[in-house]
Amino acid sequence: KSGQTLLVASGTYDFGRGTQQEPAPLTMKPGVPIQGAGAETTVLNLDSTTDPDGAGILGADNAALSGFTIQSADSVTFHITLTGASTIADNRFIDLCDRCSSTAVRVRGNGAPILTGNTFGQIEAGLTTALRVEETASPTITRNTFTGNETAIEILSSAAPMIEANTIIGNQVGLSILGSSNPDLGGGERASNGGNILSCNTTADVTLADTVQTIHAQRNAWDHLPPTVSSEPGSGIDIVGGGIDVAESSTVSPRCLTEAPTVPLNLIATARSQNQISLSWSPAVDNFGEINYQIERCQEANCTGFEQIAVITETKLDDTGLSAATAYTYRVRAVDVDDNVSPASNTAGATTPDQSAPTPPSNLTANAVSETQINLSWGASTDDVAVTGYRIERCQGVNCTNFVEIGQPTGTTFNNIGLSAGTTYSYRVRAVDAANNASGYSNTATVRTLDTTAPTTPGNLTAGAVSETQINL
Repeated sequence: KSGQTLLVASGTYDFGRGTQQEPAPLTMKPGVPIQGAGAETTVLNLDSTTDPDGAGILGADNAALSGFTIQSADSVTFHITLTGASTIADNRFIDLCDRCSSTAVRVRGNGAPILTGNTFGQIEAGLTTALRVEETASPTITRNTFTGNETAIEILSSAAPMIEANTIIGNQVGLSILGSSNPDLGGGERASNGGNILSCNTTADVTLADTVQTIHAQRNAWDHLPPTVSSEPGSGIDIVGGGIDVAESSTVSPRCLTEAPTVPLNLIATARSQNQISLSWSPAVDNFGEINYQIERCQEANCTGFEQIAVITETKLDDTGLSAATAYTYRVRAVDVDDNVSPASNTAGATTPDQSAPTPPSNLTANAVSETQINLSWGASTDDVAVTGYRIERCQGVNCTNFVEIGQPTGTTFNNIGLSAGTTYSYRVRAVDAANNASGYSNTATVRTLDTTAPTTPGNLTAGAVSETQINL
């Protein structure tokens, strides 16, 4: 009877059309609270219903339902339909499949129920719509938790719910406000104090479509301050649409940022010069869209001792000040504003070219040590990487210019043998590195080979007197 309370013991109560099931819908009685033993132990299992609108439970004025887990399969459209002033408190609503095509609570007509302390959805057992408010209904929605649902609260037509101190986290859409509905999330006509937490709803925390009045949402906590507003839904967007009063907002603490960004992909490294390698990669994705990139580098191919060299927001980097002819390996990580770090990207390597020639050899000297040998020496060249050798060039004759390469020593001396005696030779030297960059020429050194062989003895010397004062030989 009205004024009495129906106490329900722990257990699972099946409602449907089967012979072993209670008939559905379960119709609440006006003025009669139905109190379960607790949502952890008392389950109302809605398998099917004969209600033409697909409701598993029908509310009633001044009735209450509390202390249950209420779950359903796809065949039940609404777990509960409310049209009066019922109280729905401290229940847990889930679907037996993830986001079945059902709504947990539907409030319609002029209904003004109180929904408080309930939990709507959970990860992998969320609802298509947790709470749907339509027509001219004006429920009071306080201290509920909405998680894992496609839409936490959908507000239609001219509905005007009071929404206060709810936790709306980890759904696709937090609140969907449509038409001429006028919810009060804080500071509006229903005297809501705000205090709602709207965080980590992947499409948007609040979407507004075709609303003509300003929606009051003061004194709530968001992931961004001020809340981010966009005309299109997406990661990191708090509000889609406009016309919302978010005065005295605050940020969620801690923010719902437990997931790291996705891995940056397609890292490419390209050597641009002997001192620069350019990097590029595909952007990572984060559920709040705010990403920095940590660039890590190690020296040599297939190295493992990576060290961070930069933190940037762009998806490209010119790494300068490098050594020539050196292999470098890179990888990139994405990090969000709460320091959640992604796994590393693929590694990409490049080797800087050597484009600098050695300095010219200095002080070339040539010393003839015999009729057939001239010894050369010079001052060593230097290079930004290393000098790998020298090229010796020679020409024959005084003031000759037709130099020809005759040797490739690695040191700074060279002994030129097999020469002709008493012959003038000119030499010049240039240095080369591993990239075959050649230096300028040294000075030219000219020397004549020795001549130590005397002429043959003159023969048949004759003398003849041709006058008193002359002898011809």
